[in-house]
Amino acid sequence: MSRKKPNRNPSPRAPAGPAESPAGTIPWARVELLAAIALSLWVLLLHGLFLFHAGPLWRDEVGTIDFASMPTLSDLWHNLQYDNFPPLFVGVARAWTRAGLSGDFNYRLLGFLIGAGTLGVFWFGARRCGARAPLLALALYAANPLAVRVGDSMRPYGLGYALTLLALTLIWKFVENPCARSWFWSALAAVLSVQCLYQSAFFLAAFCVAGCAV
Repeated sequence: MSRKKPNRNPSPRAPAGPAESPAGTIPWARVELLAAIALSLWVLLLHGLFLFHAGPLWRDEVGTIDFASMPTLSDLWHNLQYDNFPPLFVGVARAWTRAGLSGDFNYRLLGFLIGAGTLGVFWFGARRCGARAPLLALALYAANPLAVRVGDSMRPYGLGYALTLLALTLIWKFVENPCARSWFWSALAAVLSVQCLYQSAFFLAAFCVAGCAV
């Protein structure tokens, strides 16, 4: 009676699962994400503090609102040469006023929404460009004492900053995937940014040169 030979071939192994961090190591990806979320909440708190403690509009802000409240669009267009900025933010402030949201606090609320939208652009840009979180951008933004004060004021700086960042993200996506759709959205963001701040044209030129270089 023959004896059964033992099977010397190793049994097939189970498919390897996702690589696990060695015991005792710090999960830096999670730390980065949590730090970015904490910074976002901190910056959002700063925007909220400005909303409730900024007080009445300043002289330059009152000038912007008075300019946006001209009786007709024709008056606004003919007097645009006397203003220092393109018409986009004035148009936003005019629509806000026409919606019945006049008054100092309501205008501060508009600034708060613009500031919160800037945070959203940070996260959108980081995720679209392959990063986990906009940690460095948030750190620099939170450390700048003028970022909230100027960005949330009734001046075009906050909206122009957000649109310029959005244009940077969409231009980079067009460089990665040049198609009609990505070109349209990047061109739209670029046009809106320069219609909010003239200075955005210099940044857009730098973005386009960088895109051509890569």
